[in-house]
Amino acid sequence: MIDTVRLLTRAQPTAEQLIWWNRHETNTPAGKCYLEYYFNPSADTGIPIRATYRPESITGPHLFVLEMSLPHILFGNNWQLVLDIEAAITAADRIIASIDAFPALPSVAHMTISRLDICCNYQVGTHLAAYIEALSRLDYPHRTTVRFDTQTVEFRCKSVKCKFYDKHAETLGQSPPGILRHEITLQRASKVRSALGFERPVTLRDLHPHMLKKVLEDDLDRLGILNRPFRTKLNAAHALIDKYGPIRGPRLFGVLIMYQQFGPDQIADILGITEATVTRLLADVRKANMSTALTDTETDLPPLTITLPTDLPPFNPQTCSQTLGVTLGSLAPSEEASPTCE
Repeated sequence: MIDTVRLLTRAQPTAEQLIWWNRHETNTPAGKCYLEYYFNPSADTGIPIRATYRPESITGPHLFVLEMSLPHILFGNNWQLVLDIEAAITAADRIIASIDAFPALPSVAHMTISRLDICCNYQVGTHLAAYIEALSRLDYPHRTTVRFDTQTVEFRCKSVKCKFYDKHAETLGQSPPGILRHEITLQRASKVRSALGFERPVTLRDLHPHMLKKVLEDDLDRLGILNRPFRTKLNAAHALIDKYGPIRGPRLFGVLIMYQQFGPDQIADILGITEATVTRLLADVRKANMSTALTDTETDLPPLTITLPTDLPPFNPQTCSQTLGVTLGSLAPSEEASPTCE
């Protein structure tokens, strides 16, 4: 459930080792010169790790930064999910120790995480494009929605991004078809701490699949789709009328139809009401057990559901300042089960 990580430590390569690095010099208007060294091996070297060395940085001297895809470290690809974090730590340490261009480094288990990609694969089969289409109609609070053709939708802010995309297309056919990838990128150490509920720097050894599952489910909840299906227009109309009756139900359905094309601010202008009122109306729609995004498919699209293996080591969140309270998901006992992340 982890993809790319960026890790921080303190270390100083020797002059002989820096021969393998690319040097970059930046001169400030005040006349000060800052040096950076980049270790970015080509694909044919087989080294799956990049590094940056800053002799001086705003956080102190000899900042050493590593960036790697843990699935690539473990499996040689970036689509399989890493559930055994200890195995990933062992594999990364072994590769780092074999790189002559690196000085002696502590285990990656003890380095501070300054970037963390948390991810999940939903097996949605032939409905992948329909899910992306429906997801692109949603609003994420305080984020900008960006759509890339039929393969990707992103919800962005400055240091945090979540996206849903076609992993088969992104890997140029290496991953199996029908995988809807859900990926959250936390770009700063402070964002990693905040998302995971820590008051101190977070390390790889702090992470557990149950914790990461909670972060992914919080993402689904902010989009209003946690445990909620994407209804067809007909089924949405029936659900709203069943819950709210023949007067309020059709009114909410009208707002829902408008939401497929317009944002809450535009709906407020058209109807002559406040944006806060539109937000409350859409919340009422979700109370009828549906997403506020409709699907154009013939049947409802099941909720996106995350399940974890039952043989994972126990999760003890005593080092975490928030109460995670995560329970394992399960497949819906129906002919068309919910797409699951496994």
